[in-house]
Amino acid sequence: MEEQPKTLERSPNPDNQHTHRVLLYAVGAIFLSLIVGGAGYMLGVNNTTSSQAQTQRATFSQTQVAQTQKTTSSQAQAAQAQGATYYISPTIAPVITPVTTTINWKTYTNEDAGITFQYPSTWSEQDAPTATPDFGGVTFTGAEGNINVQWGSGFGGGCEVQFHKTIQLKNETQDSCDLVQTDGTEVFSQIGHINSSTQGLNIRATVNSPMATNRDMILNVLKTVAFTKGQ
Repeated sequence: MEEQPKTLERSPNPDNQHTHRVLLYAVGAIFLSLIVGGAGYMLGVNNTTSSQAQTQRATFSQTQVAQTQKTTSSQAQAAQAQGATYYISPTIAPVITPVTTTINWKTYTNEDAGITFQYPSTWSEQDAPTATPDFGGVTFTGAEGNINVQWGSGFGGGCEVQFHKTIQLKNETQDSCDLVQTDGTEVFSQIGHINSSTQGLNIRATVNSPMATNRDMILNVLKTVAFTKGQ
C-alpha cells in the first residue's frame, strides 16, 4: 500500500494574534479621536458664534444708548432754549412740556406797585382785601390756581431750607418757599421785591390739585412777572 502524504496543520502564531489586536485597538483609538475631535470642533464653532452674537448685541445696545443720550441731550437743549420744562424717565421716552403760549393772554400792569405780568384770558381778576389802607392787593384766579400780589410794607417770614425752591421770573430768579398744604394745593410764597425804603411787593402763587397737571401753568405765569420800580 502506498502511504498517503500527511497534511501539516499550522498552529496559530501567538505573535500574529497580538499584532492583530494591537492594530484593531489603534484603529479604534484613531476613530474615537476623530469623533471626539469633531464634536469638540463643532462645540467650539457654536461657542464662537454665540460669543460673536452676544458681542454684536452688546455693541448694538451700546450704540442705541449713545444715540438715545445724544438725542435726549439735543432735545433737552432745544427745550431749555425755549424755556420748556423737560422730564426724562428711565423707562419711557422723554416728554417735553412746551411753554404755554401767551399770545391770547392779558397783561396786568400796576405802575404804582411797580409790577407787570401776563395771565390767561380765562382767568378772573379781583381786588384782594388788605389789612390797612397802606396795603394794596389783587388776585388772579383760574382753574389751575391763582396768583396773589400785595404791595405795602412789613412783608417777611421764614422758610426752612429744605422747602426753598428757585423760581424763574421774567428778568431774574428768586428763592421761594414751596409748601404742599393739607388741602392738596401747592403754594409758592415769599417771592418779593423792594420798591423803596417804605414799600415792597409780595407774590403768593397757589397750584390747585392735581399739582402735576397745573404746576406748569402757574410757573409760566410767574415767568412773565417783571418789576418796574426799585432795586
